[in-house]
Amino acid sequence: MAKESVVNNYFDNLEQCLRKHDLLDKPHLIFNVNEKGLTCDHKPPPVIARADHYPPAVTSGKIQTVTLIGCGSASGYALPPYLIFPGKRLLPDLLEGSSPGATGTMSETGWSNSAIFRDFMENHSLKYIPGRSDEKVLLTLDGHRSHISVGLVDWAKDNNIILFILPAHTSHLLQPLDLACYGSFQHIYNYACHKLMRETAAAITRYNICAIACKVYHQALKPENLQSGFKRAGIYPLNKEAVPRQDLIPAELYTSDTDSDATVEGGICVDVADGYSMFADEDDDESDECCVCNLFTPKEVSGATSLIFTKWAQCDGMINGRPCLHWTHLAFCTEVSVVRRGYKFLYPHYKEEK
Repeated sequence: MAKESVVNNYFDNLEQCLRKHDLLDKPHLIFNVNEKGLTCDHKPPPVIARADHYPPAVTSGKIQTVTLIGCGSASGYALPPYLIFPGKRLLPDLLEGSSPGATGTMSETGWSNSAIFRDFMENHSLKYIPGRSDEKVLLTLDGHRSHISVGLVDWAKDNNIILFILPAHTSHLLQPLDLACYGSFQHIYNYACHKLMRETAAAITRYNICAIACKVYHQALKPENLQSGFKRAGIYPLNKEAVPRQDLIPAELYTSDTDSDATVEGGICVDVADGYSMFADEDDDESDECCVCNLFTPKEVSGATSLIFTKWAQCDGMINGRPCLHWTHLAFCTEVSVVRRGYKFLYPHYKEEK
């Protein structure tokens, strides 16, 4: 849940970022991006009937989810939609009836991932962001792991795009698209699917879902809705009191004496000038290297484009009457991948040194 201190910290960081890059009065350079899942088994409209009667409703069969990535600015401009279909190969028929500029790609599950989101940023969003010249663009987005890959962060810095990560569990309060666009999107989408099935007796499939989604997208992400979303989120115009305080009260019930506001980042800004890295830990000591590869990060993951957690283990052996205390990368520099409680771990070179 969103704590008041977290939200306050977020707005302080947002204000600092907007002032630093002179974006307070430039709504055309402030964007929000978010995904929306689409299914063929839409929710039919309610039917009024007797209390003892349950009228049937017709929907299409379930298929894998199709994901739509939407993006819009505080000035009311919406980028063309970007769709992700489940499958291996993008057939032209999947995009039949799409709106101008709309495009798509494939994934095994129909959900987004780091590679797909980077393709959206590099080959889609950058092409349609209007009139930026050398000005910086602020992009607010949630902290899903597909949004914060190392490669994407570096690319954003090179292209003057400021990635501003929303605090966890605050999308319902701080995400403009969730606040004013995707709710109406779902209602319009359900109605459009129901109307198509009633008037044509056609089922909703992945071959006509794009045409429906594109029409609904431009109705839901119209300028008035986008402007309202950024206003309700307190992003533009900047308003630190935009979030109703009563919406933050439930989080106080889960506050304990051991909670520390300092451990919660209320807004992470990846900025070129700062050289700030959201993946770096100031407390890390690079002298703590693996005793096998003599590296802090294994070679196998050093070039990864997503977050990979590396497990370490400390040797329990004794050398000349003293604890060994060597650290080793599990799975990468030793055949051992897990060290369980009570297990005595000896690093690979222990026998040689002993």
